Amino acid sequence: MTFNDFKNLFYQPKEEELRLLNLYRLENPNNLLEEEFEKIEKEMENKKENTISDQYLDFKLWYAGFPSREESFAEYLINKLKGRKCTKILNVGCGRKPVLSEILENEGYEVYNIDPKLEINGRRFFKMKFNYNLNFAEHFDLVIGQEPCEATEHIIRYCDRKKIPFYIVLCGVPHDSIDGEKFESAEKWYEYLEHLSENIEFEYPDLLPIWEQRAIFKM
Repeated sequence: MTFNDFKNLFYQPKEEELRLLNLYRLENPNNLLEEEFEKIEKEMENKKENTISDQYLDFKLWYAGFPSREESFAEYLINKLKGRKCTKILNVGCGRKPVLSEILENEGYEVYNIDPKLEINGRRFFKMKFNYNLNFAEHFDLVIGQEPCEATEHIIRYCDRKKIPFYIVLCGVPHDSIDGEKFESAEKWYEYLEHLSENIEFEYPDLLPIWEQRAIFKM
């Protein structure tokens, strides 16, 4: 498929996009709530340049025939972990339904989840915000986050304190620091994150078909 072919699939006329959204609602592969479908409709009506919600992006990937964000990240992460001793993973900001964790568990990893939006609360599911001062009974081999937004700095500080590897796919907008510092761009925010711990690295994992995402990690 050429780039132009992909663009034709990804950017549909309004009427066609509404038709596809109805099909997406019927199939509901990402287990969205009705209110989330309504948010997609509103976003379709009021599109913002260079900005897109996760739910709207998931819908676009679905109708263009591409893997979901979680599937792409899981495949990339599994390949990166080959040959490494890694059993227990903490997934920060996993969302209401931890799809990424389910994929990793099917590959033999034991995954713990933390997010205030979680549908369930119990062993391996912590329905709460992540804070770098938290102490878990379990020791983790790796902490991951797929666009965990304001939890990003908490992950880095937690892993620095506990000496645990981490891998975070960053979102494309800046977030305030824990101390309330604001950043004028995502690049300035990334620079701030880079200096939170020694030997932090950046890379561009091949996760999305139309633009690059940046990841920050220490493995």
